[in-house]
Amino acid sequence: MKISHSPAAEAAKAPEQVQIIEIDLADPAAAEYFEQPRVELFASLEELESTAPRQFTGILLRIREAGEDISLTAEIGGVFHSNGTPVSHYFGSLEGVSVAELAFSNPRKPGGDFSIDLIEVGNPAAWGTARLTLCAGREPELHVYLAGHCLGVLRGSVVFTFFSALRRRCECIAEA
Repeated sequence: MKISHSPAAEAAKAPEQVQIIEIDLADPAAAEYFEQPRVELFASLEELESTAPRQFTGILLRIREAGEDISLTAEIGGVFHSNGTPVSHYFGSLEGVSVAELAFSNPRKPGGDFSIDLIEVGNPAAWGTARLTLCAGREPELHVYLAGHCLGVLRGSVVFTFFSALRRRCECIAEA
């Protein structure tokens, strides 16, 4: 007796593929996604000192989930497996309360500089050598450092959009 499987039966056994929706925070329409935790928000970092404006480094700050489940990662990304899942090289992350500490800092407050170490992704007990540093003031910048080297910076309107998105995502679950 030969047992055969229909394509529909095989498809039902296949692992579900999750469609990841990404929104660039530089997009003027990004605000409509701030309260949608299943949509990943990202901001592309610029070169700290460049000869051309908006010269990107390839480093992303990525906001995932919301409320207590929120996470923020610093990564090099943009590559996908054949099944559509992203492949990234992570420098580190923040989760939950640590994200809220950053989110509710005031980027415009003179002297309100803020710095926090990122943890190694997948190993919450291990602090990596990556760090986020907010240089607050009239024209704030958010820098990502790795072992003392600046990997990139958020500045201009994108830094304000980033903080607005981060705050809104931190507040999402609390309102449910």
